[in-house]
Amino acid sequence: MKNVSIVVLCIMVFLSVPLAGEELIRNYTVSMSPLFGLFYGQAGEILYDNSGQNKQLSRLDWDMEPLFYMGGRLALSPSRPLELWGLFFRLDMKFGVPGKTGTMEDRDWLALNHGNITNFSSHDNYTQKMIDLGLRGGASFPLLEKAALKIYGELLYTRFSFSARNGTGQYARKISEGIYEPSLSIHTSFAGDVINYIQSWFVFSPGLSLFYPFHRFFSAELDFAISPFAFSAAEDQHLKTSIESRDYMSWGLFLEPGASLYFTPLEKFFFSLDFSYRFITGVKGKSFEGILGTGNYVRTQNKAGAGLSRFDVSIGAGVRL
Repeated sequence: MKNVSIVVLCIMVFLSVPLAGEELIRNYTVSMSPLFGLFYGQAGEILYDNSGQNKQLSRLDWDMEPLFYMGGRLALSPSRPLELWGLFFRLDMKFGVPGKTGTMEDRDWLALNHGNITNFSSHDNYTQKMIDLGLRGGASFPLLEKAALKIYGELLYTRFSFSARNGTGQYARKISEGIYEPSLSIHTSFAGDVINYIQSWFVFSPGLSLFYPFHRFFSAELDFAISPFAFSAAEDQHLKTSIESRDYMSWGLFLEPGASLYFTPLEKFFFSLDFSYRFITGVKGKSFEGILGTGNYVRTQNKAGAGLSRFDVSIGAGVRL
């Protein structure tokens, strides 16, 4: 009798597999879409003193004005989000188009006898590489059969590779250690590569979104994410002075509101317009410095910092399977 029960149980499980597969196909939709868009904003590279008063010793602002990219989106979502709750997943991949993306401005405040800028230089900023990956997953719940509320968590990874080239510089005359003239009286110019900078971001964030179909062909989605789990690693190479620094930073504030508009002229075909703003601040950590190319680094007394402020606009055209 026991063996018969086991056989019956195995048969039931075997028969339920195709039924579960059919249920999954009926209740979920897979969509694929190429993306074309741009980033517009800045990546910040900061060096603080060790006083604990957030005094900036140096700041470099790397422009993305704009930085074009191409990529794609793969998503699994409930096919009837206004009727049934369900799980959803989304993978976004964006790859930057190399080229000139604005300027890079470098400022230093090294004087102990005044608060003026002691060093300033401006260069052409070239983005060599950009990778932006996002994996989002969560649950979708219908609201009165008119909208759907989504609760999710997302993992984000972004990597920028910049190169500052050519440009001009203005510097205050140094009188003694920590003592500078208040005016930028020394002028110089640069040719070729001056500074290379790689900035990587790792973020985990919870978020909420609201999906609302307001027309037969149109629907919209609003989302918002906020998190303290922002981490960054960076590498700076000052080619003219052969100084290299490596920074490891953590625990910043991450904010990202966004909005999407969808146009679905056919059941299986849609267009999308996405807009978001990403802001990361307060990330600080250890800084190590060494001679370029030696691989030997010594921890400095100062604190490293980083920041990011950028808009993201993209369009897409996709299919639902």
